[in-house]
Amino acid sequence: NERKTQFFYVSEHGYDRAKALAEQHRCELERTGRASVRKLSKHPSGVRGVWYNKGKNAWTASWHEGGKEKTKPFSIAELGYEGAKQ
Repeated sequence: NERKTQFFYVSEHGYDRAKALAEQHRCELERTGRASVRKLSKHPSGVRGVWYNKGKNAWTASWHEGGKEKTKPFSIAELGYEGAKQ
């Protein structure tokens, strides 16, 4: 499964046009089956890098530090649903 990247440069197209071109490109890839549509989580956090980990029954935060991805789970059993999500 090879990942490919297409760039739409703001310096070349301007912000709004570059964003629109990128969105059109992604939609075309999804329409033709060359890119999959990700399913939305059953428990969206509303925060980038935070997701519900069903296997651990925890909200998990992820970030990059020193070039490596770091993660930290917050247990729902220990903190409660909203407490872990915070």
